[in-house]
Amino acid sequence: VLWDTCKIMPRHEEGLYRHYIIDLPAAHSWVDIITWPGHLTITGDLSETYTFKREDDMLRCFFHATYGPDYRYWEEKLVIPEPYKATHTWDENWFREDVKTLQEEGWTFGENELEDVEYVDSQEAATAWGVDNECGYELGTRYTTDFLRACNLIALFAHHYRTYVREFIAQKAGPGLTENDIKVEYV
Repeated sequence: VLWDTCKIMPRHEEGLYRHYIIDLPAAHSWVDIITWPGHLTITGDLSETYTFKREDDMLRCFFHATYGPDYRYWEEKLVIPEPYKATHTWDENWFREDVKTLQEEGWTFGENELEDVEYVDSQEAATAWGVDNECGYELGTRYTTDFLRACNLIALFAHHYRTYVREFIAQKAGPGLTENDIKVEYV
């Protein structure tokens, strides 16, 4: 996301209760980022809505990644029954790539040839190849594009928010007040 080509529209700012709309004209899309104590939701032009739960101030404390999002950690903080299923997708070609890579590293999985069998999902494929450990079921899976996009948008917005928006609001608060003492609403 190029921040100089997007439009950030604040709709509500009151302590930990915030609502921002991010218009991404180059991608012909938009997202809402909404926070309340201990939660952050991103929704909009994504196939899923993701709500994360962790720190009181999610923008200031949780999404402060210096080196980019920690997808695995953030996935653990999703407020949904089965986060892995919502954040991963499986593909037989990826499975075959992963098995070949492991074979090149010296792993053996049984007597099957990669070209002999078509698999429906990772569990069926891993079972057929004799991979019975928990990691084996991750063969052929990758994070979904939407989850990666959502995490990257949140990380970039959180950085932008901390760097620019909070400084602006703190300046508007005036002497003796902090950024948490003011209420800003937008229409």
